[in-house]
Amino acid sequence: REEALQMKNTDFSAEPAQTRQATVEHEQQIPVRYHKKKDGTIFPTDISVAYFTWYGKEVCIAAIRDITERKQAEERERRLQEELNRSSRLAAIGELAAGVAHEINNPLTGILGFSQRLLRKSADEKVSQDLEVIHNEALRAAKVVENLLTFARRREPTKEYSDINDIVQKALELRAYELKTSNIEVVTDLAPSLPETIADFQQIQEVFLNIILNAEQVMTEA
Repeated sequence: REEALQMKNTDFSAEPAQTRQATVEHEQQIPVRYHKKKDGTIFPTDISVAYFTWYGKEVCIAAIRDITERKQAEERERRLQEELNRSSRLAAIGELAAGVAHEINNPLTGILGFSQRLLRKSADEKVSQDLEVIHNEALRAAKVVENLLTFARRREPTKEYSDINDIVQKALELRAYELKTSNIEVVTDLAPSLPETIADFQQIQEVFLNIILNAEQVMTEA
């Protein structure tokens, strides 16, 4: 107590210049300031100040409240809100993916079937090459559709041997169009000899999608 009585208000502050300025300007409610304990620990405070004249001298009385718990609660709430926003975005992507996949599945099946039939009948080498391109591209699109449906299908978590590289590639495929329209070029450098990992494919895919979505947001806002 005696030690505290010998100290100035700026001695408690981790931001003495700002504290001094607030006192000079007679601020009554000082925004969050950071004070320091005797051991040097920094903590956030809420400060209310009353100014008055006492026997001809200007005096101020300050009530300093440690708001560490409040700030921690606010940070937890902020993180929870971010997580909810991410979950909502993933749910929206899942619904959109399912709708798009079902819409293009039937036309793709027709393209694959007819291109394969024409390939068997064609005797023209140039025509056969063009049909081969059509068939292969349709197969690639069908794989994307399958990936979309797998992502959109909600199921109980199932742990099995999974290829991390495959999960990353499929997550990137889900966002390929958005990345392209945002002028974001994706360069992958995946280790070819990674061992398979026991994990839930869909849950890990959602983790990578979250990372991709966050990176997209930062890059488009930059």
